[in-house]
Amino acid sequence: VVGGVVPPAIADDTAEVQQWLTRMSDALRSKNYDGTFIYQHDDVIDTMRIIHIVSDGAERERLISLNGSAREVIRTDDSVTFIMPDKKTVWIDRRSPQATFRLDFPMDLDTLSPFYKLTMGERSRVAGLMVQEVLIIPRDRYRRGYRLFLETDTALPMSKEFMESNGELLERILFTRLDILESIDPRWVEPKVKGESYTWKIDSDETETGTDLRFSWRVKNVPVGFTVDARHRRMSADRSSIREQLVFSDGLSSFSVYVEPLVSNTLEGHTSVGSISAFGSKDGQYQVTVVGEVPAHTVELVGTSVIFNEENKLD
Repeated sequence: VVGGVVPPAIADDTAEVQQWLTRMSDALRSKNYDGTFIYQHDDVIDTMRIIHIVSDGAERERLISLNGSAREVIRTDDSVTFIMPDKKTVWIDRRSPQATFRLDFPMDLDTLSPFYKLTMGERSRVAGLMVQEVLIIPRDRYRRGYRLFLETDTALPMSKEFMESNGELLERILFTRLDILESIDPRWVEPKVKGESYTWKIDSDETETGTDLRFSWRVKNVPVGFTVDARHRRMSADRSSIREQLVFSDGLSSFSVYVEPLVSNTLEGHTSVGSISAFGSKDGQYQVTVVGEVPAHTVELVGTSVIFNEENKLD
């Protein structure tokens, strides 16, 4: 474990912030809404439309790109469908339906205080709606912070910013329009394309998951507060190799460590997109990749500390 001394507690607004974050997470999953937002990262600005419907307790969501290449994502409780008209491709992932696009994040609120300062900010307006500012500030250099602007009536996030621990802005989601509706026509979340002439790719669940999975490697250096949240082992499409994954989380931030047989065109060193950092390295015949919404030095620290057992085999 790295950075084992946790800074002393700083006076903050933990209880009130926790209430707002709980309301936000509940609203994202229980409300019907139709909105347009700007997604800004690096030097790229994308404009997106999101439509979210809840019917009989089941969620359905459609995300549409409004500029650049035409793209759609349809999310249900048991699958995520990616539609790429420019490539005439539909890809269905049944393994792990994701949370609402970049708006929500997994939170274990009771574990955050030692590693993040939770602070209430000012009230202001975004897209004509009153919002409450909420700050989640990392207490060390191994994590990133968040700045949220939550609509006061529903706690839906009108804006979400990802920041380095020094305050540098990495990524922003900003709604320019958000309509919260009693009901939405289900046809609004149906894809425009029918896909008869498209190539269909379906990822079925070929993944072993369990805390008792035994791997032939381990991670030596992990920042304090991050613990193993999940273990996965996935067979390649041609069943010739195995990819192993450890997921670490501190209750808010997370990163994954992947180990797999070495192939061509693998990542070496650092890369990043918005708030997502990645680091890759080679160890003999194996590729080690660390990916997560944490700083670059965190993924490098972890990626350079993977230790293989003597057998050094993935089987």
